[in-house]
Amino acid sequence: MTIAEREQQILRIKSESFQSEMTSELENTLRMEVAGVIKTTIEAARFRRVRILSLSAEVDLRQDVMVISIVCWTISMEESLS
Repeated sequence: MTIAEREQQILRIKSESFQSEMTSELENTLRMEVAGVIKTTIEAARFRRVRILSLSAEVDLRQDVMVISIVCWTISMEESLS
């Protein structure tokens, strides 16, 4: 069930309800569920960002190693030709 569907369900029950205690409990339940979904989404986004930054750093390091290897190879070729 999506958040919007849950909200509509709670609003429907609220409009049909005559017990204000139940209405308050439903609102609190909705708030807690939404807060949980938001927290989970933020944590997942943070994890993805950390993973992307980590992969980016690995790629940068590999590129640096490749450039250094090419430079060393070029220097050794120049020295062997001299």
